[in-house]
Amino acid sequence: MAKRIVKMFKEKTLDVIENEIDKLADVEGIGQKRIGMIRKAWEEQKEIRAVMIFLQSMVSVQAMRPRSISSMAMTPSILSRRTPIVLQRYLSA
Repeated sequence: MAKRIVKMFKEKTLDVIENEIDKLADVEGIGQKRIGMIRKAWEEQKEIRAVMIFLQSMVSVQAMRPRSISSMAMTPSILSRRTPIVLQRYLSA
């Protein structure tokens, strides 16, 4: 399925997913249910990308691992309640 999406939208694939996700219905085999699943996954990953960008400014790049972030169930709302020092201690452990 991913190959069909990229084949159709080429270098604009990520832009389509980000800004015009309903265009994915033009790809053979992708219906509204699948678009909903893609939209949900994209939004979840967007939160993780935001967390990673935040953490890059707070801790060393080596300490950042998606596994660590997932284990903390990090979201931007949770980050606002934790201090950078707590995060750094957790990731350095």
